[in-house]
Amino acid sequence: MKNEKNYIIQRTEDPTIAPEINKINQDLLLTSNQYSLNNEETNEKLDQFGFVIGNHQNIVLQNWIQNPQNQIFIALESPNQETQKIVGFVLVIKTTEIIQEVQNYGKEVNFFNEEVKKNFTGQDFAYLLQVGVKPAYQKQGIGSLLMKSLQKEFDIPIISFVMISPLINRPSVYLHLKNGFLHRGNYYGEYGGFPNYKSACLIWYPNHKNPSKTIIQQRYRNLLENITY
Repeated sequence: MKNEKNYIIQRTEDPTIAPEINKINQDLLLTSNQYSLNNEETNEKLDQFGFVIGNHQNIVLQNWIQNPQNQIFIALESPNQETQKIVGFVLVIKTTEIIQEVQNYGKEVNFFNEEVKKNFTGQDFAYLLQVGVKPAYQKQGIGSLLMKSLQKEFDIPIISFVMISPLINRPSVYLHLKNGFLHRGNYYGEYGGFPNYKSACLIWYPNHKNPSKTIIQQRYRNLLENITY
């Protein structure tokens, strides 16, 4: 599908695009070493454009893309195949290895109620590993187009984790809430060498209607207000 600005969203199983996805990943990547060097100006940029914290080799991306269990969507700028370039992506992983890792990760999550823990049992969920849009193409609805496309493919919950400490990934939190994800708990533990690391556990449920702007903003404020350090 495409919006009024001619962006095309499509699922891909083409492993040759892995370097293009990785380039966007690198543009948005934040490591613990980079975080330790951040200044006020850099933090303002991260607040504006968001960031990703998983650094994946091309061969790993290629394997994920080719695996039919996974759903990899890309956003293309132009309908002309000769001039097309990827400006955004979302990786939703359903492989046994990744699902088991998420289940282990979930053991350290402080859930808001016991019922939510059931989402982490068995294999009946998918994991949204990463979503990214080139900074120059943000604020144009591409992230939401990617989210809506993948949600049409699933009749099981989609689980995602977004960093909220030591730095809040505000654009990513808002994107998830805008597209129907609910804040269901927080992870407190070690990840990537970040000090005082915490992440919000966000879950999308099938047939869940996207909330109004007022509700989104209220949920966003509630999430930020309930962060403890």
